[in-house]
This record gives sequence, structure tokens and C-alpha cells, in this order.
Amino acid sequence: MKNRFKLMSGSICLLLGWFCAFVLNSLQSGYQLYILAPTLIIAVGLALVWKSHGGKIAALVLAFTALFALLAMNQFFPERSLSLSALKQRFHKTAEKGHTITIDIPPAMQKDFSVDAYFLTAFNDLSIDLVAKLPDAAGAIVKGGHNRFFVSIPTLGAIYLIEQDDNANSFAEPILFAYGLDRPTGLAYSNKHLYVAETTRVIVINDSGSDATANYKVLFDGMPDDGGHWRHSLVLDQNNTLYVSVGSRCDACEEDHPWRGTVLQVDLHRGDADVYAEGLRYVGGLFFRSDNHQLWASENSRRDDGGSFASDEINLLIRNGDYGWPFCYGEKVVDRTIGSTDKCEDTIASIITLPAGSAPGGITFGDGLASDPEFQQSLYIALTGEVTKSPGRIIRVPFKDGKVSDDPLEFVKGNLERGLNFKPRAIVSGTDGALYFSDDVSKAIFRVSFEAK
Repeated sequence: MKNRFKLMSGSICLLLGWFCAFVLNSLQSGYQLYILAPTLIIAVGLALVWKSHGGKIAALVLAFTALFALLAMNQFFPERSLSLSALKQRFHKTAEKGHTITIDIPPAMQKDFSVDAYFLTAFNDLSIDLVAKLPDAAGAIVKGGHNRFFVSIPTLGAIYLIEQDDNANSFAEPILFAYGLDRPTGLAYSNKHLYVAETTRVIVINDSGSDATANYKVLFDGMPDDGGHWRHSLVLDQNNTLYVSVGSRCDACEEDHPWRGTVLQVDLHRGDADVYAEGLRYVGGLFFRSDNHQLWASENSRRDDGGSFASDEINLLIRNGDYGWPFCYGEKVVDRTIGSTDKCEDTIASIITLPAGSAPGGITFGDGLASDPEFQQSLYIALTGEVTKSPGRIIRVPFKDGKVSDDPLEFVKGNLERGLNFKPRAIVSGTDGALYFSDDVSKAIFRVSFEAK
């Protein structure tokens, strides 16, 4: 009787320990120390079974309880599923803790900052410099020719131009390029034409050096403005075809407007649009990779699936592709409040699954970076972490032969030891081989250069 009690108690401890370990292991960084508690519970359970029934039985019980806990985990928390494919998407693979980079604020900008220096944590040999201080948070950044960037500021209805001086590491103060716009967000640039996504329309501004505010025309109109997501992402492909994202008006619902939760393809000559891809709740960033003609999108999934978050996504878009929202998300995980297996059967799973609440924004590939090949052959993703209130970060995903070859790796993140928050949103590679990103908190733009190994 005593041995049976030990076996039962030990099995319960093992089951509980494994279940807690799987749940905690699926969460974002910051929870690593908590894993000590389930480890202790597993150790106690293993000791009880070993003492009462020996090593062979203990090994069998250990394996059985692990399998049972894994099945229970996948049943009750499908968005944190630990299937073999999900394990490949492990978010924090790097064992190193990273190192602090001190970013000095140039004397001319010091009056605009409440701190003497800015601190970030980097996981590679990088140099990070402060490029510009903006009057408010950036919506998007786009290259506008050699060593020039256009930056949208939705709250001010404005677009600023930032130009690099003759000195490669110095930038002139941002210049107001256009104003009086309706919450401009997405930007695209080609042949001295700047395409701008406002709340309900896309306009094109002639980059002629004259009065930009007066020198524009409406490309197409009619995007819904009935509440919900109003930010739009823009990108041009190699044929100058324009793509614009339209977010949902809700967390999870069947939309009335056919453009909600989609990416539209816009004909620049006729000025009309049709749905290119659907099932995308809110696209935070679009990027077209010209060498293999691939259109990539970062997606913010629903925020409350029966009391828990849904995993965010990076998707490879194809024409007429359905990416699941609102019925499923991630690797075709069925939404518990509105989805069904039948509705998810013909949808397309995410290429990269991100932890819930990551809130991915801008994305870009490193093809043009002045760096080692490992950084050039990577996808860079800005994660604002808005939902979880955790520090934002930039991650990179290594690619090989055009396909994901490894787990997402830490690249740059906020420095908690210094108590500074960090919310990167827009990200783009420059013509100088550096990587540029905006930060919502500091309302600034930073430049990342790669030091030779």
C-alpha cells in the first residue's frame, strides 16, 4: 500500500512537473528562471517512483507522464503547441545573453532627449548610432534614392525626409516633406514617386523638390474606415505593382467589407485594386524580395482566443492565398471561439510562427547589407511587443536557398538593466549597407552597421 501511494504521488508530481515545464517553455524570454519549480517537482516525483519501484519503472513512468503532459498541453493550449514543427520555431535559441551597446546622443540632439545616452542589447558584433530624432513615432521608413529616407508620422499627418551628409556617419536634421495628410503610414518609392497609404486611400507624391503637399494625386480610394485597424503597409514589386494591406475591424469576426483582413494588389495605371491574399488579421509589414519574386508579410494574430493569445506569424503570400484568419492562425491552429477544422483545411500555414503578443511590425531581408553572408541571408523582423508590454526587439531568421534554415535568433532588444523601454516598428536596409530601424519610445531612428569578424 505504501509503495502504491508513492507510485501514485510520484506519477502526479511528474505529470504536473512536465505540464508546467512545457507551458513555461512556450512563453517568451523572461520566464527562464521559473522553470526551476517544475524541474524540482519532476525530481521529487522521479525520486518517489524510483524508491518504490526501481529504475526501470521510474524511466517508464517518466516517459509516459511526459507524453501525456505533452498531449494535454497541445489539447488545452493549441497556440503553444509543442509539436515537432512548432519546436523548430523556438524563439530564443541563442545561449549568449548579449552585450550592452551605449549609443551616444550627438550634442545637436541632446536637447531633444531626457537621457544622456541610449542603451540597447546586441547579440552580435554591431555598431548602433543615432540617426535622427523625430517629432513623433514613425509609421514606416522607405529608401528614397541614394542615402535618403522618407519617414511617415501618422499622428502629425506628415512625412519627413532624412538625408545623409557627405560624411557617411552623419545625417542632416529631418526636413518636413509633406503635411496635412490623413494618418499616413505605409510608404513605397520608385522612379522619384513616393506612394503613401492614408487611412482610406493611396496617394502618389512627385519627388520633384517643389511643394510636395500640393504636388500629389490620388491613386485609388475606398479603403474602409469603419473602426478597427487603420494602419496600412505598402510595397512595390519588380514590375512596379503595388501591394497594400487592409487590417480587420475586430479581434475575430467575419467581416462585412471584402477588403478587411486582406492584402490588395493595385494597378498603378487604372488606379483600381483587387484582393491578392486574405485571412490576414493585421499586417504589420510587407516586403517584396525581387531575386525570387516572393512577397512576405508579418501578421498580428487575434489577441484573445478563449482567454489566451494566438501566435503571431510571418507569411509567404501567394495570389488567392487564404491565411486562416479569423478561423485559424499559426500552423493552422483552429480558433476555439469561431473556427473549425473544415474552415481551416484549405488555408495556408505560417512560414514562421512567433510567440503570442510579439506584435511584428516591419520586415526586411539582409541581401544588401555590408556584412558577413550569415547576416545577408537573414530576414529581420521588428517586434514591438505591444500586447505583452514586454520590451521590444529585433530578431533575425537565417535562410538558406531561399528557405528558413534555422530558428529565429535574437539580434537587438531593449536593455532592461538600464530600465529603458524599446518598441521598434519600421525597419529597412540602406544603400550604404547598414540596417535602419525606428523606435516608438524614443521617437528616433537608429543605424546598425556590421563590424568585420
